[in-house]
Amino acid sequence: MITSPFGQSRSTYAGLKSQVFSNGGVLRNLSENLILDACLQTRQIAGKLVNRALSNWGQARKFAEFVSPDRRYTGALKGKQNYSVGFDALKIVAPGVDCDLEVDYNIIPRALYLLAWETFGLFESGAPDWIDIDDGGPLHLIPTSGGHKAGVLGYAGSSENQINTMPRGNAVILDCKDPIVGDI
Repeated sequence: MITSPFGQSRSTYAGLKSQVFSNGGVLRNLSENLILDACLQTRQIAGKLVNRALSNWGQARKFAEFVSPDRRYTGALKGKQNYSVGFDALKIVAPGVDCDLEVDYNIIPRALYLLAWETFGLFESGAPDWIDIDDGGPLHLIPTSGGHKAGVLGYAGSSENQINTMPRGNAVILDCKDPIVGDI
């Protein structure tokens, strides 16, 4: 991660920082108020709406823990009761926000990311193309111990960087208790 893009420090230029909701290292439960505050702050500061939420499985469990008391069985009076367990989707709904909480196993424990996905993109600095090898061309016969195989070997590549055009339009909630790392 670049800490000072174009020589500009994130600590000096607030526009280069995302919204960080931390608790100074003191662990806390994920709550509806934390999520709503993060969604509201990105809207007020950057004018962006959260449209993607990412967490690991532990934060998804903690989210389900505080929304499960509000679970309703909408089809209970129309035939047999369905006794399934779990959720089809964990929805985050706030003014202007309606997205699913997505579980990504690569997200660090104790964090929930609330993103304005349109601020992310790929910058292509080198278009996909053949890569020339030492002896003058991209395609070569496949060498074997007895000569060559019937085929060609070639290398292709490109150069892309992930970018975020408006870091302030995104938020992260940190220091949340996470059952994956043994927090209760």
